[in-house]
Amino acid sequence: MPYATNNGVRIHYEVFGGGPPLFLYAGAGYEWDLWKLAGYLDRLKGFQLIINDPRGFGRSDRPRTLADYRIRNQVQDVLTVMDDLRVSSAAFWGHSDGAWVGFALADAHPSRLKALIAAGGAVGPPESTEREDLAKFVHNNGLGFLNGVFEKSLGKKLPVWYTRRRPRRDPEIFGLQMRAWVPWMKEAWNVLPGIKVPTLIITGDKEDPTGLNKKMARVIPDARCVVLRGVSS
Repeated sequence: MPYATNNGVRIHYEVFGGGPPLFLYAGAGYEWDLWKLAGYLDRLKGFQLIINDPRGFGRSDRPRTLADYRIRNQVQDVLTVMDDLRVSSAAFWGHSDGAWVGFALADAHPSRLKALIAAGGAVGPPESTEREDLAKFVHNNGLGFLNGVFEKSLGKKLPVWYTRRRPRRDPEIFGLQMRAWVPWMKEAWNVLPGIKVPTLIITGDKEDPTGLNKKMARVIPDARCVVLRGVSS
């Protein structure tokens, strides 16, 4: 079971297949095998798939301070895993919060990315309180709702190995990430125009009825937005 260590925090990762490297990064609260469950490993033959457990979840370490979950640390987690594998540059596919990691990575370290795919990662207006509101909801209600969200997206029940046979998700850590990324979110619309990495933004029309993803694609110089009809995530 491979790990890479970033400033004392161990990041668990898995590697599948061979070919051009493609880093897959899941959203907040999910672990590496989300990609397996959704069928990506079967459909992305011909790539070297690099998939991590984001810090705080799965088998990665769970530091306990707000600073530990700043987006710059998760960007460095990606680079640390790539360095551990001696991968100088890779394509990156981020889902939800994982897409934000991709945007921040493309901004800070463009030479490490060949291309960026951002799915379900719309950035709201700077005044949005959505992340703080979600942190409060999870504090009061726990993280059980995430399985329901993904079941709705997948269109079937999640298997027992995914819902039960895994390290328990920690609502406190989820809340830390929600709050820790707020400063980046407030500046994101100033960051996006500087991204030079070829970028594909994917969204569902039910997920983004106001067209934020299209707007993001317009401000990123080399970006395209694909809208999937009848899809919520």
